[in-house]
Amino acid sequence: MKITINDVAREAGVAKSTVSRVLSNNPRISEGTRAKVNEVIKRLGYKPNVMARNLAKNQTKTIGVILPIDVATSFGNPIFIQMMLGISTYAQEKKYFLMYAFGKDEEETRNIQEFSTNGAVDGIIIIHSEQNDKIIKNLREANFPFVVIGRPGRETSVLW
Repeated sequence: MKITINDVAREAGVAKSTVSRVLSNNPRISEGTRAKVNEVIKRLGYKPNVMARNLAKNQTKTIGVILPIDVATSFGNPIFIQMMLGISTYAQEKKYFLMYAFGKDEEETRNIQEFSTNGAVDGIIIIHSEQNDKIIKNLREANFPFVVIGRPGRETSVLW
C-alpha cells in the first residue's frame, strides 16, 4: 500500500498542511516539528506524489520537444545525438520530464498547438525553424515559453 501525506500527518500528529510545509521547506515550521515530520517520512518511506505537487503549483515539470518527422535519419547524426543527450541530461538535473512529438508541416503545427494550449507542458523546444516561421509567431503571441535549436532566421527576440 502506498504511503500518503495523510498517513505521515496522522503518524506525526500534525495537520496535512504542516507536512506539506515541511516538504516545501517553509520557514514558518519550527525545527522540532520539522525533525519529527522528517523522521516519520523517513521511517514510513514516504515519497511525495510528483503529479499532485505539480498540479498544486500549476506546473507540469514537463518540456515538450518537437522533432521533425525525418528524425529517424537524424539518429545517425552524432550532432543530433549530442543535442538530445544534452537536453535529456539538463532536464533530469532540473527534475523535468520530456515529452516528445514528431511531425512535419501541419502535423508539427498541430503538435505545438496542443502542447501550448492544453497544459501538458511548461515550455517547448523546437528542433528547427524556418524563415518567418509561423510557429514562432504563434508561440510568441501566446506568450508561451519556447526555445529554438539553431538560429531562427532573422529573429532577434527569440531564444536560440
